[in-house]
Amino acid sequence: MASPASPPPPAPDSPSLADGLRDIAGPVPVGSVWDWILWGLVTALLLGAVAAALYLWWRARQRRLNRKEPEPPPLPAHVRARQALDRALALLSDPDRFCTEVSRILRGYLEERFGWNAPDRTTEEFLAEMGGAAELPESHRELLADFLTRCDLVKFARHDPTEGELRGLHSAAIRLVEDTVPPPPPVGGVPAELARLKA
Repeated sequence: MASPASPPPPAPDSPSLADGLRDIAGPVPVGSVWDWILWGLVTALLLGAVAAALYLWWRARQRRLNRKEPEPPPLPAHVRARQALDRALALLSDPDRFCTEVSRILRGYLEERFGWNAPDRTTEEFLAEMGGAAELPESHRELLADFLTRCDLVKFARHDPTEGELRGLHSAAIRLVEDTVPPPPPVGGVPAELARLKA
């Protein structure tokens, strides 16, 4: 029986296997647990700082978008009435519309200024109610009664007024508005008129 063939001995000039292998590398340094914890904390702090910065930027942006310019205070009633009366001059060529508009403006102003229910009353009802009002002196009550009566003549009695009469009605309405402008509020607890005298 033949014995198994043994490998042939290496030739004298061939390199051995040990010549092709490298030496074992040294140990790779690995950080300690505390190093990993430190790096984790630093990373968390950086991420937190970035998140906080983004949140503050978003809040500031939302505030800018939601910021609204404050609305200007409403014009006083006498200013609005005066402006409306000036616009009513464009209706001078139509006496009926002019008298209706001027009367409506003045009644609306008196209601807002004194709390009188002027727009919903007839002229007779309104004048009767206003007869005892202390807010207007007698001269102004007469002026108002004359103004409303002349407007009614145009609106209901087909009176055809001249332009001069219409302008007279307009001037009467302007006077009633300007003579009933409320006094300015006190300055520092002192009435404005007294403050001007002291200055």
